[in-house]
Amino acid sequence: MNNRQVMEWIPYESLNNIQFIAKGGFDCKVYSGTWLKGNILYWDSKKKAWARNSPVSVALKQFENSHNITSNFFEELKTYHLYGSDNNGIIEFYGISQDPNTKNYILVTEFASKGNLRNYLIENHKSLNWERKINILLKISVALQDIHSSGFTHRNLHGGNILLHDDHEYPKISDLTLSKYIDDNKNQKFYGVLPFVAPEILRGEEFSSAADIYSFSMLMWQVSSGIPPFSNKPYDNQLAIDICNGKRPKIVSKTPKSFSTLMERCWDADPSLRPNVQEITAMLFRWHFSLEQNRSTDIVNAFMVNNRKTVAAQIDSESHLEVNYNSQLLDFKDLPEPTNYYSRIHCHDSAYGSSTNTLSSYKPSEASSLSKSSMNSLSDESKRPPLRKTPTYAESLRKQQQASVTYFYHAEPTSKLGKY
Repeated sequence: MNNRQVMEWIPYESLNNIQFIAKGGFDCKVYSGTWLKGNILYWDSKKKAWARNSPVSVALKQFENSHNITSNFFEELKTYHLYGSDNNGIIEFYGISQDPNTKNYILVTEFASKGNLRNYLIENHKSLNWERKINILLKISVALQDIHSSGFTHRNLHGGNILLHDDHEYPKISDLTLSKYIDDNKNQKFYGVLPFVAPEILRGEEFSSAADIYSFSMLMWQVSSGIPPFSNKPYDNQLAIDICNGKRPKIVSKTPKSFSTLMERCWDADPSLRPNVQEITAMLFRWHFSLEQNRSTDIVNAFMVNNRKTVAAQIDSESHLEVNYNSQLLDFKDLPEPTNYYSRIHCHDSAYGSSTNTLSSYKPSEASSLSKSSMNSLSDESKRPPLRKTPTYAESLRKQQQASVTYFYHAEPTSKLGKY
């Protein structure tokens, strides 16, 4: 018997030093605390008892009105426990407790002392070079690869669900199952942070691993820029429409071309054209390994040149008053068919890639170069080209990029990637 086989009922009285941290998504409140008994480490066959790590700091997620919690949710928690307890890239789930006064259920998990990736990037982005940025993304992708390889999807991947420990840049994915509905009355709806949710999911399509890849593209943009995507706009129905119409965050000036190309592929409106997580992990590992070894290649030189220059992100970093970075119930009606509506304007030099890739990104000087008929087509929904009719810049490099990834990936098996 091992600790993965035991999801504990944790008596509330065994929790001490409970302090409120923040209000989270899913109508929950997040607290820190100390579990006096501590989590199970292993079965001590000599003592015929569980060896424990006591006392231990824990995070407590208390759900409001959770008397309506579904049996399916408990089943998913069992899966989360079985899987997360054996994966270093996933926040460990210890068990369930209950507030004796409110009767609300509480999830007891591993405590991440350094908070979430969103806040960490806001506070530390100026000090991060590309090697450290790639390292953060690599560790997230390795954890996501393990999730997908085990037949699961995350369904709610965003900067608030990536948590950090004392080693600031060792991220762990949390809330593996929590985008499932807790309340039967909210069935057939979806929780998430709007910019991180793939357009096909906004339209109510079935969730797939490709939707997690779209979410990962937004994490790539967040790591490159230091701020959450679309933080200067309300997360509302209009933004959902814009996303389905192809709106994406403007790629930050001086982003290396290879990075922006991979990111564009990950946020493709067509799920079937997004790379899988194995390809992403292999590419990130290639960049990380080359940067760590200080190898001289065109791609690595692009990252290194960027490290030597301080580039001001051409982004409005002021958060809109209506932005809520927590997971919210997303229920939009009559959204348009997802499409890529790239401007096809790509201005790459030998070291960097900078792409103006959405209608919202047009500047008057850029728009003036378009023909009158092209401008008319922008405002006429019926004249829009079908999905993927014209290849993007990302597609033009896809075969070349995949060839290099495949060779490198086979040279570095998954077992080696796991240590990251």
